[in-house]
Amino acid sequence: MKIANTNENVLGVIAFSPGEYFSDDHFTEKNMDGLTKPVLAFTSSTQAPAVRNLMENVASVLKSVYVTQNENDHGSRVLWSDCPGNEKNWA
Repeated sequence: MKIANTNENVLGVIAFSPGEYFSDDHFTEKNMDGLTKPVLAFTSSTQAPAVRNLMENVASVLKSVYVTQNENDHGSRVLWSDCPGNEKNWA
């Protein structure tokens, strides 16, 4: 998301379980503030509130948070063939 916010060649973002995984607790939030490109974020039901909060400052009207069916799977794993509900996630 940081790169999408600063690079005109990036037209949109698909993010799997976005969050604050850096030593600066607000790194992701700061670097996506004002992002105006389309964003689709996949998240589990347990992480959904944090992801929605993180996406609050994304200016794009094309932002969407997709909550997967299986609360234990997150990241790109939600697309794997052995992950329950992967067909819905692909659709």
